[in-house]
Amino acid sequence: MVKYGNLYRMFKHGAFHGTLTSIIFVMPIIAKQHQLTRVLGTTVAHNDRSIRLLEKLGLTFERNFFMEGDPEELCLYGMELTNE
Repeated sequence: MVKYGNLYRMFKHGAFHGTLTSIIFVMPIIAKQHQLTRVLGTTVAHNDRSIRLLEKLGLTFERNFFMEGDPEELCLYGMELTNE
């Protein structure tokens, strides 16, 4: 794991995409069981592939931000969930 601001980023850029894609198939089940209302995703501003994946999964851009102690700009994406 690579230290990333106050938190940790696992697997560096890109390797998490396969797992994230598989999560989309079980997200409705998880959301219902745990009464989740939102899903959030972050990526670095220059990672076009990650941005495309987040958008394909239904997340929309919300804002750019910086984490304390990290000079790299991040993008926050989010999606509202419905528990039907």
